[in-house]
Amino acid sequence: MPEGRTATRAAGAPARVGTQGPRRLGWLGEEVAGLVTAFATSPPASEGVAPAPARVRYAFRAGPAPARVPFWPYRYELRVQWRDLDAAGHVNHAVYLTYMENARTTAYFELVGAERANELDIILARAVVDYRSAATMFDELVVEVTPGRVGETSFTLRYIITEKKSGRLLAEGETVQVFYDYAKQEKKKVPDALRAKLAP
Repeated sequence: MPEGRTATRAAGAPARVGTQGPRRLGWLGEEVAGLVTAFATSPPASEGVAPAPARVRYAFRAGPAPARVPFWPYRYELRVQWRDLDAAGHVNHAVYLTYMENARTTAYFELVGAERANELDIILARAVVDYRSAATMFDELVVEVTPGRVGETSFTLRYIITEKKSGRLLAEGETVQVFYDYAKQEKKKVPDALRAKLAP
């Protein structure tokens, strides 16, 4: 992941950096019962006879499962770097497309469980950005991504980019991605398994 960037799921959710941490039992969506086996020593039957270990089972029950955090809107956080600026001292207009790309690919990789670049099976077909206000050095930004229309071979994503501290709107955007078979060099249908996941 590029320097200075972190990805989070939804508003209020903690930032997730790097690989996912240990899973919690609560994420199974139900109360989970477990058994712990311990050894206890039984009283000796007679003098000079070693005590035999007896298995004692202790049961515990986890508390109620926490509410599942919705995937959308997906929040991607970043900090403006020196390289992002132009001669006017603010983030160059073309850099916002990079912010959108980083948010899009991070969200998609997490959505489908991909880990390597060659697992990416979408290609960009269209990108639009409307600029609202300027960002400058060291501003902390949030890119919020939400899915739109899902077609036969493509889907739309919408973006809202804000300054984190003030909530000031910086830019709005939209992209169209096409599912693509890079080996055959041709588009393909949206996988059925992803249609439900692309629902806003």
